Amino acid sequence: MRCENAEGLNKRFEKQLSDSKKEIKTQISAVDELNREAKRLEDRLRASESDRVTAETARRHLEDEIRRLKL
Repeated sequence: MRCENAEGLNKRFEKQLSDSKKEIKTQISAVDELNREAKRLEDRLRASESDRVTAETARRHLEDEIRRLKL
């Protein structure tokens, strides 16, 4: 009887361990996906900042040209 209880407990613990491992793998996959999304967003932010700087430089250049032509 005692051996059967131990085997039953062992099977339950093995199932819990297996389920926990599956959940950990799922969570790791979710974290990996979030990290990839964060990298994509950082890349988009850098590109947007670069575009903003380029547009600001062009605006200043055009304003300088307009001022020069008015003289």
